[in-house]
Amino acid sequence: MTQNVIINFLRVHQNWDLKNMTQLFSQNNNSLQKILAAACLFFIVVATHYPAMSGGFVWDDDLHITDNELLRSVDGLRKIWFEPGAWPHYYPLVLTSFWIQYQLWGLDPFGYHLTNIIIHGFSAILLWRILKNLNISGAWIAACIFAVHPVQVESVAWASENKNILSGFFYLSSLLFYVHFAFQNAKGTSVKLFHSRKKAIFYFLSLFFFLLALFAKTVTCSLPAVIVVLLWWKRDRITGKDLYPLLPFFLFGIILGLSTVWTELYNVGSMGKSTWDLSFLDRLLIAGRCLWFYIGKLIFPYDIMFEYPRWNIDTNQWRQFLYPISFCLVLFLLWLYRKKIGKGPLAALLIFSGTLFPAIGFFNLFTMRYSYVADHFQYLACITVITLFSGILVKSITRYAGKHVRIIMMVAFGFFIVLCGYINWHESKKFKNLEALWRDTISKNPDAVMAHNNLGIILKQQGLTNQAIQHFSRTIELRPDWAEPYVNLGSILIRCGRLSEAIQNFTISLKNDPDSVQRFYKKGIISKSREKTGKIIDSHIIIAQLYESIGEIENAKQHYTIALQNQSNSPEILKYMVNLEKKMEAFRMAKNEIQKEIESNPNNPYLFYALGETYQKIGQHNEAIFYYNKAIEIKKGFLKALNQLAQIYSRIAKNNEAIMIYKKVVMLKPELSAKIYYNIACQYSKQQMAVQSIRYLTKAIQHGFNKKELIEKDPDLAYIRTVGWKF
Repeated sequence: MTQNVIINFLRVHQNWDLKNMTQLFSQNNNSLQKILAAACLFFIVVATHYPAMSGGFVWDDDLHITDNELLRSVDGLRKIWFEPGAWPHYYPLVLTSFWIQYQLWGLDPFGYHLTNIIIHGFSAILLWRILKNLNISGAWIAACIFAVHPVQVESVAWASENKNILSGFFYLSSLLFYVHFAFQNAKGTSVKLFHSRKKAIFYFLSLFFFLLALFAKTVTCSLPAVIVVLLWWKRDRITGKDLYPLLPFFLFGIILGLSTVWTELYNVGSMGKSTWDLSFLDRLLIAGRCLWFYIGKLIFPYDIMFEYPRWNIDTNQWRQFLYPISFCLVLFLLWLYRKKIGKGPLAALLIFSGTLFPAIGFFNLFTMRYSYVADHFQYLACITVITLFSGILVKSITRYAGKHVRIIMMVAFGFFIVLCGYINWHESKKFKNLEALWRDTISKNPDAVMAHNNLGIILKQQGLTNQAIQHFSRTIELRPDWAEPYVNLGSILIRCGRLSEAIQNFTISLKNDPDSVQRFYKKGIISKSREKTGKIIDSHIIIAQLYESIGEIENAKQHYTIALQNQSNSPEILKYMVNLEKKMEAFRMAKNEIQKEIESNPNNPYLFYALGETYQKIGQHNEAIFYYNKAIEIKKGFLKALNQLAQIYSRIAKNNEAIMIYKKVVMLKPELSAKIYYNIACQYSKQQMAVQSIRYLTKAIQHGFNKKELIEKDPDLAYIRTVGWKF
């Protein structure tokens, strides 16, 4: 038997014939040939997606994996299955997959990417067997294209899209068993559910795997509708006997599908935003454009990107109606000519559009904030279009083409697979890390709102303040109604000491989203402006405390008052207001007393220092600087005044002034060199001057500064850490 397989395989290569190759990978009477065909598919998947294994964690991988506390314990596994609210979506099988993987390899991304590749390989094999059992021409060819097409990279190389890969595997497993159950021959004669024990086993296995698919991702709820179309395609008519077995499929699909719609609305953030102010007509235009977009990407996979441009939908532009009208026209023509050309093309497009239906604009999805389309949405839907084109191509070649044409087409197919592999290798590299992903996205789509905002966050963490500000500003320019970039920009302006500008951005964000400042404060995006801020219960409290920190007391009072109205006379807010009044009263008393002392003793530097300190406590930095300088004029080398002056300059982002003062302090008191050199290093790092910063940090260490943990975590040194400096 083995010898015959090898001989057949060599004959195929000798004749170099697409028809013979298809026959080799399609014969049912030789299990070794099936194994060989399956092994080829699996090898092609691994070879073309190999670079994905060196990728890291990106975007929402923190939600699913790296920051997901549910993966850490057995109790987390219990919550995954029995506490639906423990995670935004009820996808227990995906989380169980992540839970198992976390126990096996922790947070090593290699294991998660390898798992995706392996499952995708098995899915390609399942697809081949499904198409073969349905007697579809070019089954192996279609499965091969499904396996390597560049639109699949996003699902395979993105760890979180294990939900796509895993649900797809169980979806195809369910479909394969249902094909065995419902299609006895090429015409698919109707069968009774318990006609035989074997058929019953196939049916219940199909239902079981369908439930697993739903528990992985509910977009697979379209499977029973897909089966109905397949039954219509294979049979002259559909009877109740055909539909009764599908009732449990529809029931489970509807229940779990609606649960996902609910979580998208209320848990994930797809409700209450201007993004969703779309009429039915708007959504119809989006749907038509989405369908043609996905077909276009399958035919011409150019400019594959993580965030595609978000279309401007306008019902006043008649050209936009061409998308849905033309697609409906194609469906109508295929229906009209179904007896002449067969029902296959119509069935393929019906399944394609039906599988995509949840993701083409009729339901609110979180990602629609940024783009109406994404490659991973068509992971399963692309199968029918690929199968249709593959079947037409193989049938045409085997029926009409001569030997030389077949050879050319065989070479062309091989070239296509190699080309897809090349594109996949290139596209997989962008999943190396978050920065690579967002930079690749912006290079292809300069108006990518999400990419600009998220790249700004990364640059902020790296200490690249100026670049981060540019990306946040660009995000605001593109989406002025989105609260998040204002909060991000405000938070980085706080770090720069530009508190007035920060407050302006926070105020705008409150207009766009009343809870935005509070929400991002809780996430740690906004740092506490004061150590004694306490529990934050209203966004206006944060604004008030920022105003308080820069000495704008009346504005602070105004926002405290708004917060008090929002919180129905909260005792905590009342406490803030009382403390503010006490602080201002203490300031007025101290200021008046010191000024009286100065009148009688105008050359006392300590009095001017005390007055500067009094102004500094209420955030009036300009006045504080004036009086500290006055104290230094009277007493040359006044260390305490110099230190306070340097701190204020650092706080308000006058880094060069702070450096000059720190250098004076070193000359006056060399024994403070270690600490002062460290402060100078921080000032240079904040200006992204790596060479100078590293030089002074090295000096600080040489003079005995040994606070390793501070050096490794200090946000002021973030920039030099990004350029490769290590303690």
